[in-house]
Amino acid sequence: MPATSRPSCPRNAPEAAPPLPRLPPSRWLSVIALALGAFVFNTRGFVPPGLPSAIGAGFNMPIAHLGLMLTI
Repeated sequence: MPATSRPSCPRNAPEAAPPLPRLPPSRWLSVIALALGAFVFNTRGFVPPGLPSAIGAGFNMPIAHLGLMLTI
């Protein structure tokens, strides 16, 4: 069998992408703030109906005060 040389890289291989620039800390702070805001707004309305009485009993609070505390 004749020896054939195999190219180390195919002809149509894509070039390596240049490294991404590092973002300044202020940009990451805004991303974290958006993520925290989304978490707060999406989870605050999902208190299961059975939990307020248990939470109120744990804090020695009437249900009405607990509802106000969860709303604010």
